[in-house]
Amino acid sequence: MSEIYVMKMAERLDDSLFFLLQNFISLEKKLRIQNLCNTPHRTGILVGDLLIQYILCNHLKLERDEIFFGKKRYGKPFVKNKNSVHFNLSHSGKYIFLGLDHHPIGVDIEKIEERNYLGIAKLYFHIDEYNYLMNLANPKEQKIAFFRLWVMKESYLKAGGYGFHYPVNTLNVLKEKECHIKNGLGFNDYQFFVKEFIDSYVAGVYSHKKEKVQLTEIQFNEVVQFFI
Repeated sequence: MSEIYVMKMAERLDDSLFFLLQNFISLEKKLRIQNLCNTPHRTGILVGDLLIQYILCNHLKLERDEIFFGKKRYGKPFVKNKNSVHFNLSHSGKYIFLGLDHHPIGVDIEKIEERNYLGIAKLYFHIDEYNYLMNLANPKEQKIAFFRLWVMKESYLKAGGYGFHYPVNTLNVLKEKECHIKNGLGFNDYQFFVKEFIDSYVAGVYSHKKEKVQLTEIQFNEVVQFFI
């Protein structure tokens, strides 16, 4: 089963709590947070790391110090001592989105907001995807379609662990069966799952067809209490 966890973060973490929770993340993550000025992004990195630990400890029935993380070639994290477990994380705005599976999995969540999305699509989308957007007359429909395509592309690339190291404008998620990363992980038996949230968010999952997608909401306080 593809287990998908969605967590809504607190609007703002108290400074003392933020400082305390940093004791439960790696030195690398601490330094990354310290180098960021964007408060929501810093919070997303911190809370996202805590959510991963919380879910893995409960799923694997292990203590925190029994889980060892590593990184693949392009930086995708994995559990060193549990090869049968794959996970992927994304955060945007007030949401954290985590996917857990026995097969490689990719997830992405984005806030539907005003951006130069046609300009972005022209640079990063396949020509068929860009033309599809341009043929949508309704601006609202066009914007939502852009974000739906974006989370599909992101989740696809994250499943393979490539991210934007791969030329994303060569991928056409409008034709799912033609989406195969060259010289990498084959996705012959994979599928997309896209969900829109009521408060202007859209999320995408790319996972194995054999696995049913199960969506679970996690409370922020539940994760915090696990650590303190």
